[in-house]
Amino acid sequence: MMQADLFTINETAPLAARPADTERHFYRCLAIFAIDSPSRRPQKIQCGCYGETEHMGRVQSDSLIKEHERCACDDRCTSARGPNCECKCGGENHRTNAVVKVIEQTIGIPFVENKHNRAAADAWVFKIQEIRDQIKESPAGKAYKRKEFERAFLSDAEFELYRKACKAFAMVNHAQTLKTWDARYKALDKALKPIQEVKS
Repeated sequence: MMQADLFTINETAPLAARPADTERHFYRCLAIFAIDSPSRRPQKIQCGCYGETEHMGRVQSDSLIKEHERCACDDRCTSARGPNCECKCGGENHRTNAVVKVIEQTIGIPFVENKHNRAAADAWVFKIQEIRDQIKESPAGKAYKRKEFERAFLSDAEFELYRKACKAFAMVNHAQTLKTWDARYKALDKALKPIQEVKS
């Protein structure tokens, strides 16, 4: 089961105006993928690792349901200032600022467990730093440093190296946004390819 002190409810934030025993909500830490399901839904919840958390949804039957609102058409229609409407609503939503409720459904209820997540998170942070250091120490990384930190003028060859370093760092950043360890490590393994393509 989830460690009791892993997720902390912010008691100063007002609770959602719902009966505590009628709905069950799930939250996930985006840093270590720990999942928790508090007995009531707070407006803010914090993981013990201080990672960002996301609301996965509320339980409905054998699914998780997430509800949010969006424009009935788009801002060009619902927030328009002029009278002309050319979108599919035929003028029904024009200049109304109307919104509609969108329901997202995910089949299956996740397990509340965080076993080994902290160790996995530490290993992930170490791996990211290792990859970043390799990029920084490469010829591409040195060109990146000259451009970004020293504001030096780069030759055409150096600028090409700089672009490869930018691509490598962007791939590292992208890997950090993925939501499974397998996907993260696969993406991170590809981050060194741009600088490995540099011809000696």
